[in-house]
Amino acid sequence: MLMDNYKLIIKDKDLFDLFFNQVPYIWQAVDRSVKQDQVYQPACLYKESVQVIRAVDKFVDDLKSGSLPRATQLGISVTGHAEFDPLFLVYFKTLQFERKMFDMTYLELGLNWIYFQKFLEEDAVKLPSNTACIEQVLLGSDGLQERKQQWSPSKFTYLKAWKLINFFSDLQKNPSYIEETNRQAQQVEDDINRAFADFDTLLSIQQEVYTLVIDVRFVRTVGQAENESLGQLIKQVLKDRADLQNVIFQLIPDWLHLHTKLEHDYQNGLKLSCIFILRSYSIDQEDVIVARLQALLRNSFSHYDAIDVVNGNEFVRTHGRKHAVGRIGINTPVRVEQFKYWVLSYFFKRDSFAKLIHPEISFKVNEVYVHQNWQQPEIKKQAVSSKISPPPKNLAQVVQEYKVPKGIWDVKHLAKRVADRLLVSQIYYKEFCAEQGMSKQHGEWLFQIEVFIETLLHNQQPAFNEVRSAHQTYFLNARDMQASATQLGQQYLSLVKQIVGDFNFFGQIDHLIQNYGLRTWWFGHEDNLSLRMVFQQIFTDLIFDQPVDSAVLGQLNTKLQAVRNYFLAKQQSEVNKRELLEKHYAQGVRRHTDTREYLNSVLEQNCWAYRITVNASSSKGYLKQSELSKLFTEFMRLAKRAKPCYWLHGYVGIWQETNWQIASEFTLDVVLFFNDRCQAQLQTLVYDLDQRWNKFLDIKAAQTLKLQDAEDIKYHGAIKPKILMRSVDGLNTEDKTQSTYYVCLEAHDRKMKKRVIEHVIPYFAYWNVFHAPFSQIVPKAFIKGVILKK
Repeated sequence: MLMDNYKLIIKDKDLFDLFFNQVPYIWQAVDRSVKQDQVYQPACLYKESVQVIRAVDKFVDDLKSGSLPRATQLGISVTGHAEFDPLFLVYFKTLQFERKMFDMTYLELGLNWIYFQKFLEEDAVKLPSNTACIEQVLLGSDGLQERKQQWSPSKFTYLKAWKLINFFSDLQKNPSYIEETNRQAQQVEDDINRAFADFDTLLSIQQEVYTLVIDVRFVRTVGQAENESLGQLIKQVLKDRADLQNVIFQLIPDWLHLHTKLEHDYQNGLKLSCIFILRSYSIDQEDVIVARLQALLRNSFSHYDAIDVVNGNEFVRTHGRKHAVGRIGINTPVRVEQFKYWVLSYFFKRDSFAKLIHPEISFKVNEVYVHQNWQQPEIKKQAVSSKISPPPKNLAQVVQEYKVPKGIWDVKHLAKRVADRLLVSQIYYKEFCAEQGMSKQHGEWLFQIEVFIETLLHNQQPAFNEVRSAHQTYFLNARDMQASATQLGQQYLSLVKQIVGDFNFFGQIDHLIQNYGLRTWWFGHEDNLSLRMVFQQIFTDLIFDQPVDSAVLGQLNTKLQAVRNYFLAKQQSEVNKRELLEKHYAQGVRRHTDTREYLNSVLEQNCWAYRITVNASSSKGYLKQSELSKLFTEFMRLAKRAKPCYWLHGYVGIWQETNWQIASEFTLDVVLFFNDRCQAQLQTLVYDLDQRWNKFLDIKAAQTLKLQDAEDIKYHGAIKPKILMRSVDGLNTEDKTQSTYYVCLEAHDRKMKKRVIEHVIPYFAYWNVFHAPFSQIVPKAFIKGVILKK
């Protein structure tokens, strides 16, 4: 009996949650140097972009349902659920984005997004050029340039928000928009219902099937992505698509139905997504199939930079429902519904929001295959006993099955000074990666890499012990590898396991070092490139599709010993650099001790912590750090006489330099601690500081800097709030509904004070250990308030 396919088409909320988790973190707060680099063309769709696409569709839905917030300043009364006027513009902040977040060359986003783009471009042409939030965009090349007027997508005012409401309100009455919306929705619904009906028919014949989702990723290296357009890769994959699918068919012979889709992988390549519906008896271990398929495709299609096969069932189990994939029978209606909802409908409906295209050629994104014997019912096979041993597993399978022991990243086996430095770097790397919009896990991996290097240098033991005679060659499994590994070997296997899960990991580390000025203890900015390459080779030179024989252990020991010797030789040849690094770290230790004592005193009473950034510039360009330092010092001297600085209880901060690749621009990154009396102005405190700072610059800047002929120079600046610590739960203070960035630190709350002492102080005290030297002389990279009077 066929099942009813009632309301099983995936809801937009669930669809976007799945879509969001398939897209990598690249940049959450876009670095200014990237913004201003006209050559840089990102080849990705970012998580933040998904949020904006979702926000545009939500805005259209809210407009239809009348649930937009109120906007009393304009006399607008949009009926709905919001009660407070300040929420109106906060609501529209979700539609803000940086232009370079979207690479639309090979992607077709949704219909509402297309019209949102038209609003930004066409609606702005009718407005005066001096309208707030209107910008002039330079178009053209080869000397023929013109400026085009459009709304800035990174800003929203009441006027802009109201015009957007009117734009989409009028659009709802437009026959062509209504017709296209209905046509697209009907097309998606027809495709999904057709797939549902085919699955019902198949299940009624077979009674039970096994569903398997596999993604075949065609990964380009960062260098290749810069020199070759994605369009070239699309053409190559389209040329090979039939052959690729035939190889897959041969490896998995017992399939009944198959859906394939060619997609952007939203990073540096393409993805062939496959939904297999198999005979239930034919399935082996999913991970074994994935490993075999990866080895087969890499051998058969070696002209691709890298082919990575991913078990999509694990993604569905993690982000959808556990039983939406795997074994599904006609007598398990809940599993059938979950498969239709989380897998089939998502597969088809996602094209409505992000579909791969090529501007020059047309091609079929989705293809469906039906096996010629799909109507033949399953014949139950008798289990045949066999004494033939299973084939040996390759390195990818062995590493995948390897279980990481607890405690291998503990630093107790290292000297105290080295261990303390590593624990500081762990705090810093996590926060640094979180600030750049990357996962905190990348920061943890950076820490683990440094623990591994220090273990390698300070440990004379081999990474792996021989478990049998060298004359007795045999193949290893995960248990053998685990038994033979020392602590160094366990660390090595753990890193291999993690890097296999993210082949772009080293590319992202290089990007942080080269474009964001990150310096790890061993891999400094623009230095030690050869050191990085030699280190990476012990992971990237592994042959993952070959069985692991006992001789491999000796080869790995030799490789690691060679890297150890190279590091020690490099250390001896760079004595001056090492001594300078040690000097900076020793300075950080002194800061750490002094600041810990200072903040212990500050936190003896209730206070409120704000993290802010302070910058300033003039009509002639960026200020020198020494000039900005003078201005801030004088500002604080004058400001402490009045609110809100009158309540200031203490502060710590660091100088930071941005745009270090292009032009030097300094900002001050400070945590301010205010006493309890500031509570009445908690919401507006940073705004008040910003107003006071700009007023000070306007009146006092020229006098403070004692510049000659300064009458025509205009000064402006900004004080902006910043999340206290993105990587630390409890200190991650941004509340999107109210835009709050402050943290209450009560004197009796030992847990919260401990978080501040253990995370905030090290981040600030050791900050410049992890960054390239400033381009200007900076007498004090670190600042803190005076010792409090007892």
